[in-house]
Amino acid sequence: MGAVYSTKFYKFSIRVGLSLLLIAILSNEWLLSILLSSDNEIHPINKVKIRVFELCCLLLASLFLALRKNSRQLSRIIIATSSVLLMVLVIEVVFHFMMARSNDYEVIQSQQYVVRDSKLGYKLKNVIGTLITKKSGNDIIYDVSYNIDHGMRITKPKNLSAPSAVINMLGCSVLFGTGLNDDQTIASQLSAITGREVKNYGVEGYGTQQIHSIIKNNPEMNNSGLALYIFTNDHVSRVIGTMEVYNSWGREMPYFKIADAELEYAGNFQDDRPYRAWVYQVLGKSSIVKYFKLNFPSSINDSHLFLTFKLMEVAHLAYEEGGSTNSFYVIFYPGSSFSRELIPLLEEAEISYLDYSDLFDRRENKFHIPGDGHPSRYANQILAQQIARDLDLK
Repeated sequence: MGAVYSTKFYKFSIRVGLSLLLIAILSNEWLLSILLSSDNEIHPINKVKIRVFELCCLLLASLFLALRKNSRQLSRIIIATSSVLLMVLVIEVVFHFMMARSNDYEVIQSQQYVVRDSKLGYKLKNVIGTLITKKSGNDIIYDVSYNIDHGMRITKPKNLSAPSAVINMLGCSVLFGTGLNDDQTIASQLSAITGREVKNYGVEGYGTQQIHSIIKNNPEMNNSGLALYIFTNDHVSRVIGTMEVYNSWGREMPYFKIADAELEYAGNFQDDRPYRAWVYQVLGKSSIVKYFKLNFPSSINDSHLFLTFKLMEVAHLAYEEGGSTNSFYVIFYPGSSFSRELIPLLEEAEISYLDYSDLFDRRENKFHIPGDGHPSRYANQILAQQIARDLDLK
C-alpha cells in the first residue's frame, strides 16, 4: 500500500513540478507584452510582478521535483509554511480592526485642486472656492476655503505699498496653508506686513526636489526678486522617497540621485525604482506596518542630507544666474533639526539662510491647528514678522 502511495505521489509531484515549470516559462515579459499589451509595453512595476511570479513558480517547481520521493518531508514543509501564513493573516486581521478604530477623522473637499504633472508629480489646479472640512467625529477641526490662480494659492494683501518688489515663496503644506484661509498663510501675512507682492508656490506634500524643479523650469522667476524656501525635516524623506511617502502620495514625484558627485535626474520613484517600489507597495498594504508606522529607510543619513543640499545648491545657482546675489534664502522652519547638518554645507556653497529652527516650539497648541498639526495663523504671523525684520523688508 505504501509503495502504491509513493508511486502516486511521485507521479503527482512530477506533474505539479513540470506544470509550474511550464507556467514559469510562459510567464515571460516578451510573451505577455504581445498577448496582453496593446503597445507591446509593460509598466516597470508589472515587470517586477512578473519576475516575482516566475521566481515563485520556479521555486515551487524545484520543491516538488526535488522532494517527490519524500512525501513526509514535503508535508511537514507545507504544514509549517501554512501555519506561519495563517498566523500572519490572523495578526493582520487583528491590526486591521485596530487601525479602523484609530482612524476617526475625515477630510471633505468640494472639488479637486491638484492635477498630475509629468515633471513635478502633481501640481495645483486653477480653481476658486474649494471648500475643505476636516472632522473628527462630530467635531470640526477646520472649515476653510482654498483659492488657486496661476498654479498658486492666492495671497490677500491689504495694500501693496511696494508692488514692484516681488517675493517668491516656495515650500510644502506649511507654506501652502493647509487648514487655513487664504489671508492666514505665511505668504499673505508677509505681504500684509511688507506691502510687497508675495507669490505662494507652496504645495502640499512637496519636497526639495520639487522646489528645485519649479525654479529650473520657470526661468522667468529667476532673479525676479527674493526667493524664500521654507524647509522642514519632512522634505528630506520626500527627496529620497521613503516607503511612507511613496505609498501615501509620492509615487510619481521626481527622483534624483548623486552620480560622480553631481546631481542627476532619474525620472520618478515608481518607474525608475521598480523593485523597491513593488516591495513598498506590498509592505504598504500590511496593517501591521501601518499600525506601528514602520518606514523604510527607517532613518535619515548623511547621503540623504547631501542629496537634499545638492538640490538646494542647483536651485540657488539657477535662481541667481541673472547676476544678483543673496536673493535665494533657505529658511529653516521651527523644529527643523537637520539645520545642524545642512547649514555648514550651505555656508560652504555661499547660500543664504535663516535659521528659525528654535524660533518657537511648534508642538505648543498656539502654534498649530488643534487636531491637525499644521501651523496656525498665529505661527504664520510670528514667522512672517521675523522674516520681515531679519531681511529688513518693512
